[in-house]
Amino acid sequence: MQSANLLQRLVLPAPTTPEPLLYVRTSGDVRMVDNGAVLEAGGTLSFDTTFGVFAAGRWRRVSHVNDLSVSVRA
Repeated sequence: MQSANLLQRLVLPAPTTPEPLLYVRTSGDVRMVDNGAVLEAGGTLSFDTTFGVFAAGRWRRVSHVNDLSVSVRA
């Protein structure tokens, strides 16, 4: 049986954040809301940003993870 362990939380900007691109890049029809984002058909979020990056290399160096999967609750 596989176990799930939280490695990192994604940080989403509040709708009033003055620099949202530090947290997430959006494409298509995306609207930031309190504690989340609303994506319409074709909308995408990208977390390869200053505060949103998932540091896979760092996790590889400091852990013994052989297999990693990511899931999103919708």
